[in-house]
Amino acid sequence: MDCKKSKQIERPTITQLLLADFTENLPRRIRKRIEKSPQAAENWKWNRDGDNVVIESEKGERITLCGEVLKEPEQVTCSCLLTPRCYHVFACLAVLEVTDDATQKVAQPEAPEFNTNKDVAISEEQYDAGVAALDTLSEILAGGCCNAGLILEAKLLRIIHRAKSVSLHRLAANTTYLYKQMQNVKDKKPHDVVGAMRESLLTAHILTTKETCEVKWIGIGRRSYREIDQRKLFGIFSLPIISDSGYTGVSTWFTDEDHNLWSINSVQPGTREEIYTYYHSAPDLGDLSMTHHHLSRSQIFIKNARASFDHRLSAHKNAKAVSGGACSWDTPLIKKLWDIPLEEQLSVLEEKQQGFLFFRGKIEGVREHYIYLQIANDCSYEQYKWKISLPKIPSCLEAQKNYERLPLGEEFQCIARKEYSKITLVALRFATEHYNFSLDCLPRVKNACVIAATPEVSLSPIDLCKRRIRAAVLCGVSSFANDLALNVSKESFVLQENMLKTAVALLQGVHKAAQRPQRNSIGYRRELDEKQFASSWLKLAMYEKFFVEKDILPRACDA
Repeated sequence: MDCKKSKQIERPTITQLLLADFTENLPRRIRKRIEKSPQAAENWKWNRDGDNVVIESEKGERITLCGEVLKEPEQVTCSCLLTPRCYHVFACLAVLEVTDDATQKVAQPEAPEFNTNKDVAISEEQYDAGVAALDTLSEILAGGCCNAGLILEAKLLRIIHRAKSVSLHRLAANTTYLYKQMQNVKDKKPHDVVGAMRESLLTAHILTTKETCEVKWIGIGRRSYREIDQRKLFGIFSLPIISDSGYTGVSTWFTDEDHNLWSINSVQPGTREEIYTYYHSAPDLGDLSMTHHHLSRSQIFIKNARASFDHRLSAHKNAKAVSGGACSWDTPLIKKLWDIPLEEQLSVLEEKQQGFLFFRGKIEGVREHYIYLQIANDCSYEQYKWKISLPKIPSCLEAQKNYERLPLGEEFQCIARKEYSKITLVALRFATEHYNFSLDCLPRVKNACVIAATPEVSLSPIDLCKRRIRAAVLCGVSSFANDLALNVSKESFVLQENMLKTAVALLQGVHKAAQRPQRNSIGYRRELDEKQFASSWLKLAMYEKFFVEKDILPRACDA
């Protein structure tokens, strides 16, 4: 059978616990062979035999995978004499998608509405799981993700399983994302391993240093949903979802006759490059087969649907949804959203700290990832002048050209997302159609904005820390070898010249923690304090993230 055809066969998935069991029981020689060529089974012949998948290796061995989800060792067999601790079995398991164990019992929050600012006690089991996660993450960071072998990956899979068993949903999501990003690093695919490691370490650190913490550090396993009345929804816009826990997707927002906002999401663990795929796929809502792109421009009727307290629609099996035709921002019900005074919208968002603003404005200019808007307030352009962030767009999308296609000086309708003090453009309308800025490609206009040119040497001083953070995640303590101490001194001098004394202290702290301890009195080299290195690295990573998000440092074009 042709290799290309074999890849099209629907393959089973494997649970984290089973893959960890197989990995830890493998002989050392087989582990090295798998680490050398982890994708070897991709070139074997894969065939579907009823509910089973049969794989034939290059030398004729037959591996059988029984069922759609592999949970038990008995579901995997091989025709060779060494089964199940053989090379052929694990080579096939290594290319399968890792999934959750649906039979695993996880406690869920009871109340449909909960206060995310309320502190909750950390149980003894959750503390122990946090300590185990911190140990494993520190070990991975010290060696570097590029050098992490199958044993460390198996430990990480057990951490994921353990976190879910004690209802640490955020830790489980973060470490799941980290596992996937580590696979992307080894497969030389685009990855966000720095963000995944930072968020995983931060969550584990919070769980092991406090007796109580906010609910957000525990996470939500499953939202509580209630059945809602039959209603008609009008699509307004779609926006991408990129979470720190490694989930990406698309969210489409609607309004109803009472001017309430509703949303439906398509979210999965993945990278930014997969967002465009979600945008042109249909969410799970009854028998509706409309994509997010069309839903943001259509009206729908829903019945027997369920929604959470924050108006997020659920994929309920009895839900029914049908299309009610196209709609636009000229639809009277949607148009009323722009009639609410801007002061009233801002006062409402002061309590919630986040939400959406509907206003009209004119673009005065664009500089890097910001636009300068003159906001219309009661048909006047005298009071409000805002600096609004432009969302970051994955380089694979054609919408990347939107920065060069914004209309200069023309009035247009706009939707922006306000999160605390940061305001980000979501959607805008000019001519006769609205565009989701991060997902749709804007048409060419004659009076397009000109983006200020960036000098060739555009590195910010904080980028020195960013490079060190990335190098440490990929290569571990070896990125701070003794022969690189001079480079660290030079970087510290540059940071000192830019009055970044805290950055200097944190960078030198990571460098000191990465140095191998001296030998003891009898000649044995002391072991590296992996936790100290992880703690120092986390401080530097959070410092760099704080500067980037708050945009404290001046951009090169503003210098």
